Amino acid sequence: MPKSKSKRRKTGGFIARQRDARIVRTGKAADKDAYVRAWRRVEAERAKMVRFAGLMEMRLSFVDDEELGTAFIRAQLSLRRLAEDAARFSQEDWKAVASSLMLGAKVYRHFKEAGFELDDGVIRELRHGAWILACTGRLINEGRAKDIPSANVEVIHETLDLAQALLKDARLLDQEALARIVIGNFKVVPDEDLRYLLGDHVEQIFEWEKQQLEERSK
Repeated sequence: MPKSKSKRRKTGGFIARQRDARIVRTGKAADKDAYVRAWRRVEAERAKMVRFAGLMEMRLSFVDDEELGTAFIRAQLSLRRLAEDAARFSQEDWKAVASSLMLGAKVYRHFKEAGFELDDGVIRELRHGAWILACTGRLINEGRAKDIPSANVEVIHETLDLAQALLKDARLLDQEALARIVIGNFKVVPDEDLRYLLGDHVEQIFEWEKQQLEERSK
């Protein structure tokens, strides 16, 4: 018998996931083991979605839709609020600072890969500042704004100044390349950009999210 040349359409596991969800929702399964297997698959899928959502939230936090100059002004004003009263440091403030740091890291990476001689200490300082910003955001989210060390604000401020200095140099070196980098920063940040700036700390952020999820489920 001749075989059909048409390719079978794949659902990417959608039908199986729907079946598992229906079993868990209704409690109707062939036996107890079948129910447990479905429940475990549903929980694994849910955990995967939470992990992806966490990364997506972090991506979006490093995105800013303002013009370049305005973005850095907003970031500086946001840091002033953080220094004066951390309780007033909003999610939008956090985004303004994070986006500017990401922009600095992208500029550094572009010119480093293009063969320019740049001190490795620059990216280390950017990464450190981004990590301190993430730690500061965690304290605020936990209602512990009063526990934020004043040194955190100083570190973030110095890192923001460094990112801004990188952009000023980039204008002189290659305005066309800078334009491409800036436009790219207005979009969702790819995993590689996020990991370039935060490195191994990305896994720590996932761990924090996991802990918060477990606490909420209690």
